[in-house]
Amino acid sequence: MSFFQALYFMIIGPLELLFEVIYQISYKAIGNVGLAIIPVSLAINFLCLPLYLRADHIQSEARDKEEKMKPMSTHIKKNFKGDERYMMLQAYYRIEGYKPIHSLRSSFSLLLQIPFLWRHIIFCRI
Repeated sequence: MSFFQALYFMIIGPLELLFEVIYQISYKAIGNVGLAIIPVSLAINFLCLPLYLRADHIQSEARDKEEKMKPMSTHIKKNFKGDERYMMLQAYYRIEGYKPIHSLRSSFSLLLQIPFLWRHIIFCRI
């Protein structure tokens, strides 16, 4: 058994079963396929709420750090050109403990939804 299969059986499998049970119960209660998806969506959002809150906190930290660094980086970009600008910005980022890859933190909440979307795409094709 590979690592990803074990991860699937430990995390995604139980969640998939839970969502399937919620869907079946809501479908029997409502009788409409389209409206039965609403409780499943609410369950997914409720279970992911702590992750969404953490992602929002990470985003706000990244935004605050970028705002704090903006005046100096603007000054460097205005006064230097070429390799000198690049080296000055890299040195400034290193001093501040900032990495440009941190700007991807703003997409963290979107990345949380991809496993669910990916699973639904695969499940609908079968």
